[in-house]
Amino acid sequence: MPTVSVIVTTFNHKNFIETCVKSILAQTYSDFEILITDDCSNDGAIEVLKKIETWDSRITVLYSETNKGLSNNINKAFKKASGKYIAIIAGDDIMMPDKLQKQVECLDNNADVGICLHDMIVFESDSNKDLYVFSEKYRIPSKIEDNIFFTNWFFAKDIVKTLPSTTLARKEYILQNLFDERLKITNEILHAWLNYAGMPDMKLKFINEPLGKYRIHSNNLHFQGRNTDTGVRELFVMYGIAIAEAPDIIKYVKNYTDFQLFSSLLYDWLPANKRKHFTKVFFRQAGLIKFSYLLFCKMLRRIGILFLFFKPLRLIYKLVHKK
Repeated sequence: MPTVSVIVTTFNHKNFIETCVKSILAQTYSDFEILITDDCSNDGAIEVLKKIETWDSRITVLYSETNKGLSNNINKAFKKASGKYIAIIAGDDIMMPDKLQKQVECLDNNADVGICLHDMIVFESDSNKDLYVFSEKYRIPSKIEDNIFFTNWFFAKDIVKTLPSTTLARKEYILQNLFDERLKITNEILHAWLNYAGMPDMKLKFINEPLGKYRIHSNNLHFQGRNTDTGVRELFVMYGIAIAEAPDIIKYVKNYTDFQLFSSLLYDWLPANKRKHFTKVFFRQAGLIKFSYLLFCKMLRRIGILFLFFKPLRLIYKLVHKK
């Protein structure tokens, strides 16, 4: 039984998947299996994957006859994973050679840590140019709650955000639940919520070092669509599921749900014909105080002083949440 199951999620990564898999095979830590789960690619990637699965006996490719979305695709690999630890990487991203070694050591040496993340270099695919280090733009989470329930009511600039391809987690933590296949956009958020609810005492460890590279290209899936009409509808589906399955985290979930809808309305991310409807939903969901706050912030935004007005609060926030 391998120590690590590396799950590679891929769809139409013909031009990237070989580089991704080679970066895994080049790891200094070698006790792993690679489960490549493909969601019925139609760009010629299947032929590439058939070649890749002959490279090494540790590689298994899980094919799909039809395209069913991320949730179904990753669940196939979750069900096959046999490792003590689970690593996740998208088929267009890259591991640095010592990534697994350092993350395995982190979990081996910290029994109370359920999930280990790390910094990433973001690069532009066509030019192969490094754009920035992820922690230069986003705040490093100090605990799991920071990572999965983050809100930004006072418009702080150093928001928390992490990337799925940095994940190494204990099997008993990350496989408490499968992805909910009813969701297409917000599936990984609900999965993280329910895992946290099942083991709230588990801690998060962040390795403040770039151990991978995140590729920017025209077909990136991560973060796409969450502020669309469909994304907001799924937000309330998640909310309902959390109420039914994880009542202990409802306070966090409600605040997160309120904030996501607040942001979509404040910045006009929703289609124009849906804004009036979801404004009513926000009033009923969030209550009078938060609704009044939305109207106040929209006024400040219209006259161009939203961020200036909240500068003192942002400074206080930054001091409280400094890295």
